[in-house]
Amino acid sequence: MRVDDIEATKHIVAGQACALICGSESEVFKTKTGCYYPIQAGKDGTIDRSIANAEKDCF
Repeated sequence: MRVDDIEATKHIVAGQACALICGSESEVFKTKTGCYYPIQAGKDGTIDRSIANAEKDCF
């Protein structure tokens, strides 16, 4: 993704992201009951819910 700052300097940001719709339907993300992260991948590539997501509260 290319980001232009207030001084019109261009920066390239690489990584992974997802879009969230802000509204009542986003409750699953506030409680994080339906939110999983790459760190939670098990050895076989499935979600291992016993691994903490290591995310801070962002809501």
